[in-house]
Amino acid sequence: MTLIAIPVLIMAGITLYVGFFYLMIWLRLRREIGDFYFFGLCATVAVYDVFSALLYNSRNFEASIWWQRGQFCTIALIALWMMLFAARFLRQKLSFRLWLLFGLFAAFVFASWIDSPLFLHHSARAPKTVTLGALTFRYLEMKPGPLLIVLFLLILAGILISYIYFVGAFRKRREQRSALIQAGLSVFFIATVNDILVGAGVIRFIYLLEYSFLAVILVMDFVMQRNYLALVNEEKRHASELEASLAKIKTLKGLLPVCTSCDKIQNDQGHWQPFEEFVVQHSEADFSRSICPDCARKLYPALDKKFERRCRKRRKEDREKKG
Repeated sequence: MTLIAIPVLIMAGITLYVGFFYLMIWLRLRREIGDFYFFGLCATVAVYDVFSALLYNSRNFEASIWWQRGQFCTIALIALWMMLFAARFLRQKLSFRLWLLFGLFAAFVFASWIDSPLFLHHSARAPKTVTLGALTFRYLEMKPGPLLIVLFLLILAGILISYIYFVGAFRKRREQRSALIQAGLSVFFIATVNDILVGAGVIRFIYLLEYSFLAVILVMDFVMQRNYLALVNEEKRHASELEASLAKIKTLKGLLPVCTSCDKIQNDQGHWQPFEEFVVQHSEADFSRSICPDCARKLYPALDKKFERRCRKRRKEDREKKG
């Protein structure tokens, strides 16, 4: 295995781990679909890293063309996931034009595997050698066909649109988190453009996308920690409000000294209060006036006898109806 392929595979593992972490969050909470979109973006970048490592390690053009097609396919998928993630993160809907562009990206996913001079063919061999200081990188690649170049430009336009969406939204918010996300996405955007131009043969340079996504991961980790701390502080605030509410609830506990004659209650200051007044002050209860049946018979015997006659008459009528 070549030396350049090792760090790329390490980055693939890190990116895939972060992606599955966000997937677990989405599966557990099912609240923010943006977490699922970010998982899709991470998983696609990880697959791109694997194809890049295989290309770097390739020793023949027959294998290289398949790894190169894999790179082109995953770049289109990265553009798809980036558009979905950007739209969800900014709470914006995709317009008809963006959906059309979305469909072209999906077509490019399949078109990148077509064996034709218009796309990618064995006959268009274009090996590259790039020197950076003491390091020399060799790629066994094929030259992209004209239709592949057109699709590259469409992908570049889609990624540029997503980036413009992010930048426009961040300028409105003007907060530290927005600036960090903008910086991380700027690094990723520049690296993606570089890889598209390198893959199309426009410039001679090394591929950078597999390393640049680390900036996005670090920024998203920072954002997640900020959100988690905000959630913890919110929970603490709710808990303190609940404790304050519970402290206001009045309860009566212990033995209450009650006068055997007038039923007054002795309070903590030693004063005797009427029963109703004491209960109202020391609880959430209140009183309403009524009369029980025993007192009604005792105080209003005439009304009680009239009520009894009415009840007997009603019972008699009920028995006759049943008979």
